[in-house]
This record gives sequence, C-alpha cells and structure tokens, in this order.
Amino acid sequence: MQVRLLGTGAADGWPNPFCTCPSCATERAAGRLRGQTSALVDDVLLLDCGPETPHAAQRAGVDLSRVRHVLITHAHPDHCAPAFLLFRSWVRDDGLDVVGPADVVDQARMWVAPDSPVRFVTVEPGDRVTLVDHEVRVLAARHTEGAVLYDVTGRDGRLLYATDTGPLPDTTVESVRDAAFDLVLMEETFGDFAGHGTDHLHLETFGEQVDRLRAVDAVHDGTDVVAIHLSHHNPPPAELARRLAAVGARVVDDGTLLGQDERVRPDVTPPSADAHAAAAERLAGLATPAGALGRLGDLAVWLAATQGTVPPEPLYHVRAVVFAGDHGVADHAVSLYPKAVTPAMVRTFLSGRAGVSVLAAQHDVHLRVLDLSVDDDLDGVDPSVTAFKVRRGSGAIHLEDAMTVAETRQALEAGAAVAAEEIAAGAQLLISGDMGIGNTTPAAALVAASLGLPAADVTGRGTGVDEAGLAHKVGVVRTALDRAGDRVADPVDTLTALGSPDLAASAGFMAAAARAGVPVLLDGVISVAAGLMAERLAPGAAAWFVAGHRSTEPAQSLALDKLGLAPVLDLGMRLGEGSGAVAAVPVLRSAALLLRDVALLSDLEL
Repeated sequence: MQVRLLGTGAADGWPNPFCTCPSCATERAAGRLRGQTSALVDDVLLLDCGPETPHAAQRAGVDLSRVRHVLITHAHPDHCAPAFLLFRSWVRDDGLDVVGPADVVDQARMWVAPDSPVRFVTVEPGDRVTLVDHEVRVLAARHTEGAVLYDVTGRDGRLLYATDTGPLPDTTVESVRDAAFDLVLMEETFGDFAGHGTDHLHLETFGEQVDRLRAVDAVHDGTDVVAIHLSHHNPPPAELARRLAAVGARVVDDGTLLGQDERVRPDVTPPSADAHAAAAERLAGLATPAGALGRLGDLAVWLAATQGTVPPEPLYHVRAVVFAGDHGVADHAVSLYPKAVTPAMVRTFLSGRAGVSVLAAQHDVHLRVLDLSVDDDLDGVDPSVTAFKVRRGSGAIHLEDAMTVAETRQALEAGAAVAAEEIAAGAQLLISGDMGIGNTTPAAALVAASLGLPAADVTGRGTGVDEAGLAHKVGVVRTALDRAGDRVADPVDTLTALGSPDLAASAGFMAAAARAGVPVLLDGVISVAAGLMAERLAPGAAAWFVAGHRSTEPAQSLALDKLGLAPVLDLGMRLGEGSGAVAAVPVLRSAALLLRDVALLSDLEL
C-alpha cells in the first residue's frame, strides 16, 4: 500500500497566513507549508478532499486522474469541498464513488448533474464498503455528530485514517483489536494547548490514543504512526518531532510518500550542474598553471555546485554532531574497551577535552553531542544531550536485531530533525561524528550487507584487536549477516537488523541534509557506513558528500569506492568522533577561498 500525504495541516493550514506566532514565523521562514489534511491511497482512493487538495496534489507533482473513490470523514469544509466534482466533470466520463456520512452526500449531490457517472454511498459507523482493490470499514469518531474514521485494507497493507477524531470511542478501539495496522494517520491538532475545548487531540491525548491502540495490538512495533491535521498551536518542527518520537510517532512533510516505497525516496536534487560548469570554467581561468591546484580545485568546484553560486561563499559555518550509542556486540569480545567508556567519553566531549573537541575548537567548527542509545542514564548532563534518546544500548546483532522497526524509524526521524536544527542555525557544511564502543562491528556489517561482500573483506581491527580477536570479530559479523538474511535488501530492515540507533540517526541526518541541499563531510568507517545507508534511503544523496579522510578500516575504503568518493586526507587515523572530517575542514575552506580570491588570467595586465 502506498499513501501520499497531500496535506498534513488543520483547517487554517500551518503557517496561518494571518498569524505572527513563533510557530508560524518559524515555518514561514523555512518556506514550509502544511495544507489541509488529505491522503491519496494507491493512486485510486482519496481520503478527504478540502478546497486545497487539488492544488496540494499539483504541488506534490501528483495527478488525480486515476482516482475512483473519494472517502470523506465529515462535512466540515476543510475535509469536504465538493467543488472538486465540478473540476472532474470536465475531464472524465467514467465512474466515481463518493463515500461519506449523510450530510457529506447531501452536500456533494448538488455539484453533479443528474446523468453524471457519480455513485453516492452513504455510510455510518459499522458499515463495510467493498471497492475494487480495497475493503473499507467505517468506524465511529467523537469529533462531531456523524463524523467517521476509515479502516482501509488493500492488497498489501492496512491503514487507519483517524483525522478529526477526538479521543477514540471505546467501540472504535475494540473494533480494531488485533488489526496490526501498517500505517496509522491520526490527528494531533493542538500541541500543548490543552484548553482548546473541542473534540480534537493535542500532544498528551494523542499519545494516550496511541497507547490505547497499542494495548489492543492495533499498533505494533512495525506500525508507522504519523501525526496529521497539525495546526500552528504545535511547537516548532524539531521539538514536535522529538515529542512525537517519544510516543512512537512521527511528523512528515506534505507530499511525503508513505508505505512500501517511502523507505527509498528518490527526491534528492543534485548539486547545480550550471554552477559546476561555471566554477570549472572559472578554475580554468585562474592565474595558475592548468591543474596546479590539484584536488583543491576539484573541491572548490564541488563546493560551488553545492552552494549554487560561483565563486563559492567562504565556509564560515561548519557544524558537527556526534551521535553516541552503545552496541550489544561490545559484550562479546569485539573491542579492547568496555562499554563504560562510551558515557565517559560523552562527558569528555561536553568538557571540551575529546580529540574532536580540540580539533573543532582549533578550526572553528560548532560541535554538538547527542545520546541516541548510550547504555547509561547520563545523570547530570544537559537534558538537550538526551533529548533524542531512542533506547539504552542495542541488541547484539549476531544474536538478535539491533532494535525494532519503530525504533529505527524513530532514530531516522531524530537524525532528520537534528539536521533541520543545524541547517536552521546556518550550517553551510555538516559533519556526522560517532561515539560508541564496538561500533565498527555494526558498521562493517552494514557495509557488507549493502555491497554484498563477505565479512572477512570488510572487518577491521577497530580499537586494535589482535589476530585472534580479528578472527572472532569476523565470525560475529558473518553470523550477523547470516541471521539477517534477505532482509538486507531493504535499507530500513538492514538498519533494524544490523545497525543501531546512533548509526540510523546518522544516516537520517545525512539523508535529510542531502534533501535540503546542504553538503556533508564524511569521517571514518562509522560515518561512511551511515553515508552508504543514507544513499540507499535517499538515492542521489552521495552527490552531496565529500570524504574527509581515509580510515584504516577496510569497510570504509570499500564503501567510499561504492559512493564514488576519494578522501581529502590520508593520515592513518582511526579515532572516529568526526575527527578526521574536522581535520579536513581547513582544506575545504582553502579550496573555496582559492576559487573565490585568486586573480583571473583575464585580469592580469599581460
């Protein structure tokens, strides 16, 4: 089942054009728009159709020409704008089903001629409707008299569409017992505004409904719970994403494709080809011998293409994020160091005394550390460090999955939210660092799974294990790959089986950066493994990546070859943390300035 969210907003959208509240101002500054909630299922079934829906489809690059069934939840105008029937009557002769409560059908009838091939189907809670490719159950909502929800089953998935529901009636919760939905779209209208006095949900009551659905096995670990009908009463997007993730849900943009193909979203726009060509021309015209700048010239042209401007702007704002997490395999002799080092190093980052901290201070790189899955509560640290925490530790990947599918999604969304925060703070270049004892083992497994290579080809010594330790580590990676089996064909399943929350967050961070058109400087094997997963999640992302340095780990070189990237530095480093990438920052800054400030041959008085 594929579901395209044409709109995710409430009646007045978000931002509200008449409003100057901080939430609207943030979205307006970011150029984001949430139109009235509507969803397109498998290209043929439209859930709700407000006045904005046809235009939202155009913004998303989606045509509605294959729609055969329109299911309306209730007669409020942001959900039921039957003028779309007039639009459609001019272009189609074949039939259309309009399904909804009695007042919806009454509103819609006046928009069609007596001989129009439109079939009206009046429904109420408890009804079942059989469409060509979908079975629909009609459920009760609390929002307003006559309003309904829809339980839609297709050939390969099941969806609960619960917009404008208010707290779910007990009969509705009981009716979806054991439904095991693949996707739940549920309203979260009012954020922290609990005194709205309407039958809508806010953040607290939204979480309560998710828990109620989970208690009857309507929601399980694999269910994708997405908040819809969002209004400007909600907190800004990054905070909203954190709050929803805490209850196993997420927020997505208008136009997002959910379902089977959402995990691989080919929506990455490449760096500017025009800027690349103009930068290459400028490079050729510099007052230097042809090719004399070597790799610096190549980097300068790439930077210009990512910025879309020639010459490139100086790299003033470089921001690095260290994603920290522990790994179950660390308890199985794959590292020389115990897991207790991970929380200790998080505190060392925060004190400014870690290797990458020193380099970041030297090179004016903003550094941030986040706990995604450290096996420690990190008592006393700033709450912002643990704001995106998914779980404590991760599963030993040769014995069990690293995490659940829901936790993988939560980590991916956390990484994307962090990227959005860093970009909003002005980042011109992003770096993803790492901290986690044992993390080279899942990184090697991810590379092997993605490239179809045997464990022996990708597994390195990590913290410096001896020959016996290396042989054991190879065996752990091999067993993990065998256990994962065919699941490695899907990038989310690969991360679930073989990754960790910190690695998944790093992949989500890089994929989101590429989608936003912000370049990423890769570090060692952990960062590059996450970059390889980001490319699988968002094909085309690698065009926004540059390799900071060459690690001593074999998996890193193999993954860089696959990504088509050559390292800027080769210093024999294997520290991780983002240190090699930060060490390469001065080289990129120099490259940008050379293309910007070196004289052109045409300017010389010859």
